Amino acid sequence: MWPGQQPAKEIAEVTTIIMPADTDDRIRQLCARLRTTENDREVRAIVGKLRAAIAEHLRRAKSSLGTQAAVIRKMDPEGG
Repeated sequence: MWPGQQPAKEIAEVTTIIMPADTDDRIRQLCARLRTTENDREVRAIVGKLRAAIAEHLRRAKSSLGTQAAVIRKMDPEGG
């Protein structure tokens, strides 16, 4: 350790991971990180990212279902 340097346990670990665009993969990746993380600060950060990824996944799923329903209504000559 260099003079004036803090011990590693007192320095917050910062990990940069490129998140995939697909929300399923992002959720799986965050869950995997959560299972292996012991640092409380990092756990809280991962949980926050996981909540955001789940919310995004739900938004996308609802939007996709709405679009599919609209297409089906247009294609159905009797129900449209």
